[in-house]
Amino acid sequence: MDQSKWIKKIEELSLNALPAMQTQIYDGWVIRFADGYTKRANSITPSIHRMKM
Repeated sequence: MDQSKWIKKIEELSLNALPAMQTQIYDGWVIRFADGYTKRANSITPSIHRMKM
């Protein structure tokens, strides 16, 4: 497996390791929301489907 495929696999595993309270897809981005005090997104990641293989 080449390096770019390893990076994509690690990104996918990291994204799924800790589920968010709410997840939305917006314009090719995965936006994950926490249920904390500020109600801010706890992460934003480019969609796997949008990345070139």
